[in-house]
Amino acid sequence: KVLHDSGDLPFREPIAGHMGNEMVLRGGRKMSKHLGNTVSPSAIIRKHGADTLRAAMLWAAGPHTAVDWRPQLLDRAKSLLAAFHRLYTLAASAGVAPGSKASPSKSVLALQRRAGRSLAVIARFVDEYRPNAGIEELASLFRHIEAFALRRLQSARLLPGDAGLLREILEAECVALALFAPHLAEELWHRMGNSGYVVQQRWPRMEEAAGVTALAAAQGW
Repeated sequence: KVLHDSGDLPFREPIAGHMGNEMVLRGGRKMSKHLGNTVSPSAIIRKHGADTLRAAMLWAAGPHTAVDWRPQLLDRAKSLLAAFHRLYTLAASAGVAPGSKASPSKSVLALQRRAGRSLAVIARFVDEYRPNAGIEELASLFRHIEAFALRRLQSARLLPGDAGLLREILEAECVALALFAPHLAEELWHRMGNSGYVVQQRWPRMEEAAGVTALAAAQGW
């Protein structure tokens, strides 16, 4: 505003908006050293990992809402990340890869459409500073993928035409996972046989077109 008054800037108000963060509570009281009710992030990271803590906090509430810290937040995040690790490890060991010219089933095409909608919703939530809603949508998408893939992979009943499309769906969700659990996402990205860094990938757009996603087309697969 001083620069505006001096004639050096054409606009008067430099701030379009302000987003204030709410407090982290413990037992209903503000967490602070003064009250002696703080929780050590270092201790949690040593025991559960940085991704678990990060996902737990982002999942607990948006920045406009106070968070009442409790151990159950860690349990929920840890359970989700462990399920990611289990499914992606199984998919990698099963050799889920593109290559078959067989037509994908209606089930995997429906899953692809579901993934496309979820990825668009996650992107919007992140842009709106609503990471808690974003990770909730990510968890919902994962449950749909797991319901489709887990038993098929365990019993080797995944159809040849579904394998490549399932891989692309898994990789697309891995890009989204990197927003909330970047260390795990990198491990899963490479476990699936990819090179480079998952955080450098373009945001995927799932499009039902001959079983090829926009992410796959951009990568040249």
